[in-house]
Amino acid sequence: MTVLTEPHPESVAEDPALRRRYKRSYFALISSSFVSNTGNAFSNLAIPLYVLATTGSATRTGVVAFVNYTPPVIAAIFGGALVDRIGRRRTLMTADALSGVSTALIPLLHMIDALSFPILLVLVAFGSFLDSPGRAARSSMIPSLATRSGYSPERAQSLSMSGFMLS
Repeated sequence: MTVLTEPHPESVAEDPALRRRYKRSYFALISSSFVSNTGNAFSNLAIPLYVLATTGSATRTGVVAFVNYTPPVIAAIFGGALVDRIGRRRTLMTADALSGVSTALIPLLHMIDALSFPILLVLVAFGSFLDSPGRAARSSMIPSLATRSGYSPERAQSLSMSGFMLS
């Protein structure tokens, strides 16, 4: 039995200009994965440390960490259906934008002394809830873009994982 490692010829863009466009899109997707996952990694560390530094309460720090890690588990159940219903690109763009806004509101509200602990919990939960649908949409876009770019499945997987290693 022969294992095919190259994409089917009809699925690869024939036009070199079109293939370059798909490659740019593919690398933009991988880059956005890296940026998104890096931001998530930093916020997973920084937000609980912020709570500990500002309140001195280990209990509140634990509550924030719990609120940060629980919503993605719940959202993962519905993430795939949401991607199918709304569309991969729209889900990805909306999830990343809203997650970024909710995270950016934390220091902004802190600077104007409007950040209470319940508001912080809502912002953290909302931002982390959007991570799973965004990650599902991003992951579902990789195979078709990689194939259209002319990458073998092995190379596409190794390139893709470079952007997902922080998640």
